[in-house]
Amino acid sequence: MGILVVAYNAVSTLATVLDRIPPAFRPKVAEVVVSDDASQDSTYLVGLGYSQTSDLPITVIRQPRNLGYGGNQKAGYRYAIDHGLDTVVLLHGDGQYAPESLPEIVAPLERGECDAVFGSRMMIKGAARRGGMPLYKFVGNRVLSTLENAALGSDLSEFHSGYRAYSVQALRQIPFERNSDGFNFDTQIIIQLHDAQKRVLEVPIPTYYGDEISHVNGLRYAWDVTSDVLAYRLQKMGFGDGERVALGEEYRLKESPDSSHGRIFARLASRPRSRILDLGCSSGQLTKRLQASPATSATSPAAGIAVTSFVTVAVPYRTTGATTISSRPAPSGSGSIAMTRPAAHRSSRPAISQTMPVARVASSVLSMPSSFCAAQRIGRVSA
Repeated sequence: MGILVVAYNAVSTLATVLDRIPPAFRPKVAEVVVSDDASQDSTYLVGLGYSQTSDLPITVIRQPRNLGYGGNQKAGYRYAIDHGLDTVVLLHGDGQYAPESLPEIVAPLERGECDAVFGSRMMIKGAARRGGMPLYKFVGNRVLSTLENAALGSDLSEFHSGYRAYSVQALRQIPFERNSDGFNFDTQIIIQLHDAQKRVLEVPIPTYYGDEISHVNGLRYAWDVTSDVLAYRLQKMGFGDGERVALGEEYRLKESPDSSHGRIFARLASRPRSRILDLGCSSGQLTKRLQASPATSATSPAAGIAVTSFVTVAVPYRTTGATTISSRPAPSGSGSIAMTRPAAHRSSRPAISQTMPVARVASSVLSMPSSFCAAQRIGRVSA
């Protein structure tokens, strides 16, 4: 089990937050990751000093630039995945959420009852106001949570608590790294868990509002989270691309001999062993099938990899010509390439010369045997 402490300008509170982790709970903790989001004070040094004297297994990371509240969480969850943790608890370095509640937060996950646990300040009537939550925040929280529940068809008492625990396995199965770097990250990950049909439970937590400085623009936050849930609702109705929604299994391998995939399999079966780069066939099912064939050696860029330069290739253009993809670097940030059908093969069709996004070209070209490549060296890719 890991604890992710997100910290920004928390020099006066970080050590106290770590001190408050219950002694009886500490043996369960494999690692406490303090992620300093490029603070302008000495938060990193405080964390580093604390790690030298504490019995807790603490790793202190200083982000080279300010990632934002959501971006800092992304880095922390990626760390948890890469380092084999089974559970990760989100704790704030400013002390707004009580470390004393850690046992209650993780208990449902330990019992296998859910995939995520949210601490809620709204489960006990009146507790939030007694704990010092300002009236405008209380009203805003209730109104937004009601709207979000209506949009998602969920029944959470609160959408806006930052005290959470996640199964790392659940995090692996949702595209959280596509989310905002801002404060609406927390709402977006709820949408993803909901869409992936993950089990979420809530437990009551105390409310505390102290002298910490709020970095949230309330009106902007309300607009962002409302836009997120409405965009999801529209996407489920068929509008929008749903890029942040968990990847499902809707994509199917095309088995018919006359399908695009079937023709690829048939063509490769009659050729010498080929090397193939798959640039974008959905969940990778085509690549997996090609990898299983002794006639091919297939690979594809991992999720999150951007193609920054391209190989010159020529692939059949049905029965009338050929498509040439010219070799050149991708414009910075554009991820696009030029696609032209040579005049000698245009027949009576109009000339085609256009710049297309990588995703569209990849979907059109699918896989490219090296025997078709004018240049064998594949362009470099970068994260």
